[in-house]
Formats: sequence, C-alpha cells, structure tokens
Amino acid sequence: MKIWIVGARGAIASTLAVGALAARRGLVPLEALLTETPPFRGLGLPALVDVEFGGCDLSPGTLADSAHEILAGVGVFPVAMIDALMPDLEKIRITRGILRGGGPAIDALAGDQRAAGAAGSAREAVQRIIDDIRAFADGQPTVVVNLA
Repeated sequence: MKIWIVGARGAIASTLAVGALAARRGLVPLEALLTETPPFRGLGLPALVDVEFGGCDLSPGTLADSAHEILAGVGVFPVAMIDALMPDLEKIRITRGILRGGGPAIDALAGDQRAAGAAGSAREAVQRIIDDIRAFADGQPTVVVNLA
C-alpha cells in the first residue's frame, strides 16, 4: 500500500515517516503500532514493510532535511536514529506542492520555489497533482492524507 501525504515535509508527516521507518528497522518497539500485533494481523491490513510513503509539499528540500530540522531539534527522535534512517528518508519522493491563494504565511513556506508552486492555471495545477499521484501509485492502492 502507498501513502501520499500532502504537507509531506511538515512535523507530523516527518514524525510518521521516521517512526515507520525506525519501526521497520527494529530501532523502536512496535508496541504502539496495533496493526502489527497478533489480534490485527488476521484482518488483511498491509504490513508495515509493505507501506511506501511519498507526497508533496510547498517547502523546498528533502524529507531527510525536514527530519533533521524539525525532529532532531526538539528531540522527538535521537539524532543518531535519524542519521541511520537518512538513506531511506532520502528515497521518499516528494514533489512540489501547489500554491493557490494561501496568503503571505503560506507563500513564505515555498521560499524561493514560490513562483514554481503558483505556475499555470488552476486546471493545470489539478492535472499536475493527478499526474504526480498516479505516477507514485503506479497502479497500486494509494491513500492520500492531507497534513498541510
């Protein structure tokens, strides 16, 4: 199963990705991940190893950059754990988000990418989102989660 996150470089998305990757590697216990416990395994839900993340965001950079800036800075995860996950975090595909009428605070998130995020008509922006999600999904079941 694939999960496409709108706002993929934010604090919640970064926490989700780092936590899932750390659990997958055995760096954190699975005790809070109920779908990995015996009572839930028989439900046919995707296993953690079968979940792939991707998404879009206005903020430039990689998910690895965001994990260091957001999570390591406040101690959500140890820096050594985030460093160990860097190769996996760098593989997560994050595309450029769409910037439409969010005001100055939202414009600031895009940084020097502001013009690129606002380029084209609304119809073209919607088509780019569709194309990005379809390319990521590659015909597999995909859930879109808006964390923006």
